[in-house]
Parts: sequence; C-alpha cells; structure tokens
Amino acid sequence: MMSELKEKKVEINKSVLIENCCKQIDEKISALKLERLMEWEKNHNFDSSSIDQKLEQLKEEKEQLCALFNNISKETIEFDIERLLQAS
Repeated sequence: MMSELKEKKVEINKSVLIENCCKQIDEKISALKLERLMEWEKNHNFDSSSIDQKLEQLKEEKEQLCALFNNISKETIEFDIERLLQAS
C-alpha cells in the first residue's frame, strides 16, 4: 500500500487551500483573544503583552500566507503524498 502512495499526488484547488489555511489561523487568533479575555476577567491588571505578541505573529503569518498563495498562478496546487506523510 505504501508503494502505491509514493506514486500518487493530490491536487487541491487554490481557493480551497487558502480558505482552509486562513480559517485555521483565524481559529488560533480567536482562541488567543478568548484566552486574553479570560485572563482579563481574572485580573484586570494582567500583562497581555505575550498574548498580544502571539496575535501579531499570527496576523503576520496570515498576511504572508495570503501573499504566497496569491503569487501562485495555477488554480490547483499539486502535493506529493509521500512528502506530506513525511512532514506530518
């Protein structure tokens, strides 16, 4: 079965890939905002700088990801299944 997978590739529509990646980053951002709110509820004087820094990094990551995908001219993106399995 693994030998079959080594030769297979999967194609994903670029717009679907962008949507899913952005959705994952947005979920992380929402979770951090909720964490910040919960900490603020416990202590109105808490230092939110570490959470704010993570939020800023995620926003930058999302912008970079969008720029990367926008530079891809193809409407579908092909992935090698073997490389995906190695990466996970």
